[in-house]
Amino acid sequence: MQLHFFLRGEYRAIRRFKEEMSAIYLDFQYEKDDGKGGFIPGTSINYRMQIILRETPFGIYEIVFPKQHMDLILTTVLGKKENNLENYKGYGKYILMFRKLLKLKKIPNYDNSKTLIILKNGIDIIPIGIKDDPTNADRHENI
Repeated sequence: MQLHFFLRGEYRAIRRFKEEMSAIYLDFQYEKDDGKGGFIPGTSINYRMQIILRETPFGIYEIVFPKQHMDLILTTVLGKKENNLENYKGYGKYILMFRKLLKLKKIPNYDNSKTLIILKNGIDIIPIGIKDDPTNADRHENI
């Protein structure tokens, strides 16, 4: 999954947020490789994957993470469900423009019962949208 958002705030607080997000590792289950470029159906192996935080043009940030951790990442980054587009009415037309340009979907409803502790003091996170990762022929997520 890919979460896109704007960051606004004090320089050191933004740098700290980016460093803390980049230091997170999450479990990721994948099917075992058969050694020939394919996968063995019905098998699984656990990996630890580092969250990928990228800065894209126009000051848009993107976090790449496993789909199975969507609720955890959305709650960690965006907070409770009330932190959505309604809080940023002045930005609405720009957010919708970027969402269309980047082919993103609206942030879905998510379970906010779990979160990671990340310092977000001094920054404002403005969500744009979310996108599924491309999948290969075996319908595996290409992260």
